[in-house]
Amino acid sequence: MAEVRIDLRDASFVDHEIEFHLVAVMADVQILVPPGVRVVCDGFAVMGEFTGRHDNAQADPDGPVVRVNGSAIMGAVRVETRLPGETQREAARRRKQLVRGRG
Repeated sequence: MAEVRIDLRDASFVDHEIEFHLVAVMADVQILVPPGVRVVCDGFAVMGEFTGRHDNAQADPDGPVVRVNGSAIMGAVRVETRLPGETQREAARRRKQLVRGRG
């Protein structure tokens, strides 16, 4: 029953792969990763949300991997790619521009 933010945007990845096993019960968990990191999400939600806003197409194939698995029960687990210092609004605007540029 809390709100947790794990910000990996300025982290130095010593291991090639990092794994988070999360159980969010009436809680919100947000994980922020920098561009170039591949994200693998495998989880489920009951009356909640388990989502990722990341672009693995832009991830470095030899770069680090962040694996997120678990569950959200009446809560949320969100993984999002953001630039260092970028706000949620700025990230949404950047993603929207990328989509427009692709089309």
